[in-house]
Amino acid sequence: MHQQRCGALTPSQQTRIQALPLSALEALLDALLDFLGPEDLNAWLSRHPA
Repeated sequence: MHQQRCGALTPSQQTRIQALPLSALEALLDALLDFLGPEDLNAWLSRHPA
């Protein structure tokens, strides 16, 4: 993850991201380009449970 865009990941965020299937990781990478801050990451993770 790009720290300037989302800030440092919390342990919870790291765990959730590591648990995502490959297809969801690919979708996250695409979505990351549009993120403006950590709130966008949290919203994405809430819509894409592992």
